[in-house]
Amino acid sequence: MAIRRFRSKCSVLDPFKPVVKRFHSMGWGSIYVRRMKVFSLAILIYLDYKSLKHRQKWTTDSEKAALWEKAHERNANRIVKLIIELEGMWVKMGQYFSVRADGLPGAYPRLLKQLQDSLPPRCLKEVCRTIQKELGKSMDDLFTTFVEAPIATASIAQVHRATLRDGQEVVVKVQHEGIKTIILEDLKDAKSVVEWIVWAEPKYNFHPVIDEWCKEAPKELDFNKEAENTRKVSKNLGCKDNRIDKNPEHRVKVLMPEVIQSTERVLILEYMDGVRLNDSRSLDSLGVNKKNIVEEITRAYAHQIFLDGFFNADPHPGNFLVTKSRPHLPILLDFGFTKLLSSSMKHTVAKMFLASAELDALSGDIVLFLRVLNLLAGLSTALNVSVSYYRIIRPFAESALECDTNEGPKDNAEWVCDSPVNSEVEAKLRALLVQLGYADKILGIQVCAYKDGNVIIDTAAGVLGNYDPSPVQPDTLFPVFSVTKGVTAGILHWLVDKGKVKLEEKVANIWPEFSSNRKNLIKVFFFCLMTFYLARGDQVSALGRRLMQIWVKLGQNHKANI
Repeated sequence: MAIRRFRSKCSVLDPFKPVVKRFHSMGWGSIYVRRMKVFSLAILIYLDYKSLKHRQKWTTDSEKAALWEKAHERNANRIVKLIIELEGMWVKMGQYFSVRADGLPGAYPRLLKQLQDSLPPRCLKEVCRTIQKELGKSMDDLFTTFVEAPIATASIAQVHRATLRDGQEVVVKVQHEGIKTIILEDLKDAKSVVEWIVWAEPKYNFHPVIDEWCKEAPKELDFNKEAENTRKVSKNLGCKDNRIDKNPEHRVKVLMPEVIQSTERVLILEYMDGVRLNDSRSLDSLGVNKKNIVEEITRAYAHQIFLDGFFNADPHPGNFLVTKSRPHLPILLDFGFTKLLSSSMKHTVAKMFLASAELDALSGDIVLFLRVLNLLAGLSTALNVSVSYYRIIRPFAESALECDTNEGPKDNAEWVCDSPVNSEVEAKLRALLVQLGYADKILGIQVCAYKDGNVIIDTAAGVLGNYDPSPVQPDTLFPVFSVTKGVTAGILHWLVDKGKVKLEEKVANIWPEFSSNRKNLIKVFFFCLMTFYLARGDQVSALGRRLMQIWVKLGQNHKANI
């Protein structure tokens, strides 16, 4: 076998030149050493910021900013150095926060960016040992060439370029020895640190994030799952078959490598030549439109989340390449950390995005969805481009809800609420509502009628809104302006027309309780006018026209009294 040997480099990590201890067999002694280092640093940083809060009381405003900046720089350096030394899951967390340029002090994302490319590589002997054990063949039987220097070294594995015996160019992803034990213990430590932070500073509650990490992160340790995920996402996005979505707004132009072979700890993928997304100098030299690249990546993630319900939850810049040849397209990599959304959860996040509403609680699914949005926003910040995420994602989110809002009465037996039929008239009304539903004339409706003190109609049908497929019930409250205000104003004007009430009369003379809260001077005319303005949003066009006529007729005569 011809092994190309290149001098191994630590990429952008060289300024720190860390001494990295390798654990080929993780013993409990080593685990406790890692744990002590983590907790010691957490306490050190906490005390550093606490003391700074006390010191700033005796400093000027101009000095405060400098003190805080130095503290952020100092503590960010401490965190990066420890992450580089410990590796494991801490690298993943560091990568996540490295793209949160919009939510962290500048020193943190700037220094944590060093974790996006490579860590110090494992030795070739360890890599070959893992490959041969997993694939059951010697390196000579598998490859004609195998490049010693890895393309990238990450928290769980490192990637080498190689050539198979049939001449195909590939990349080989090899899991680090002993990393499974390290990852599982790191998650325990991270959870303990979060619990301690919540105890010390209750306003900083990261439990939803760390709980989801603890549940999902171990799945990355099986490369068979990553291979399956890669095939699934590639098929969903139409990367190989150039599938064209029915809706042109849903078309995605991205590339993904083909899976050649996989085991639990080794993954062989098609080699795709490209430039790292965070290599701005190379992108500029190639004439890449960085805004288009970020928009296409965003479109790809919107497709995964809202159409497929299956998405990569780890979109940091190190997981993207850009093709060197025109047309420049993004290449999506690393699908070990994915999330499958249930149909109901997909609808929930779609409604949340479209309505920009706050959720009562953050489930693990929502945490990862929001994490993806934050990371995508970080991409535009890192590349210094302005991208309208709402414009790109909106058509995908709308499509996620179409299956519900377009169902109609013919496909949904519960389109008309299954409540008791009170009369023959109500039975006929329900049949009419079904016909109107077929004709797409009704979105949601409630009808109630009394005769001689008895309920003869109490029917509800349809859904609450375009982006809310919840069925309308008899007791559903619609989010519209109150119609009762318009009805009240209409009745008051009717009473005026009949001579029962005078416009100049005080409301309190007719309704004594109205005089509370300093309203005793309000006249009937003013009350009608204000009620009209409150009722303008109602769907009561006839009443609106009638009130406007009265306003035009009487407005000039009563200006002085308003």
